[in-house]
Amino acid sequence: MSLLIFPNRKVKWNSVKTPDFNTTSVILGRGRRKSITNRAYPKWTIDVQFTGLKQCEYEEIIGFLCNVGGGSFLWLDHEDNRQINAVIAQGNGTAKNFQLIRTWGVNNVFYEPVTDIIPETLRVYVNEQYVNNYTLGENGILTFNAPPTGIIRADFMYYWRVALDDSVDFTAVYRNFYETGSLKLITV
Repeated sequence: MSLLIFPNRKVKWNSVKTPDFNTTSVILGRGRRKSITNRAYPKWTIDVQFTGLKQCEYEEIIGFLCNVGGGSFLWLDHEDNRQINAVIAQGNGTAKNFQLIRTWGVNNVFYEPVTDIIPETLRVYVNEQYVNNYTLGENGILTFNAPPTGIIRADFMYYWRVALDDSVDFTAVYRNFYETGSLKLITV
């Protein structure tokens, strides 16, 4: 079953994205702090608002949220939705399967798997040469026909897999002009 895609609407500026690593900390005998994260990858909370919604857009968003209920859906984040020239892996001539990832930081200091790729945006390169001898499987897995050797890079757009945290308020600002309160989405 494929997930529904949230309608693309006007997002109000100042959206907030918060990573949660579920960290446990203890203070050791000499006052030193020791911490451990309980997740390999953060759970993200995305807090957005919509403004300038027409009646039909307002109804579309309400209908969408009622349809998915508390279930998962796909969110195209307006600011964070693509990777350009992302280093995916170093092909060793043996492995054929590689997880697509998003990287964080100037020097790619942190990465996390990306599962919901927009297939028509995917471009793959091995040693800086465009290749098309692969298939894109479920959960963002690239499978090459023959094991590649060299640096594997990719350009692609992706969705965030999320669920609605709780509820959302809608305000009729003027006739046929609506906006939402905080819409909190949590990655699942």
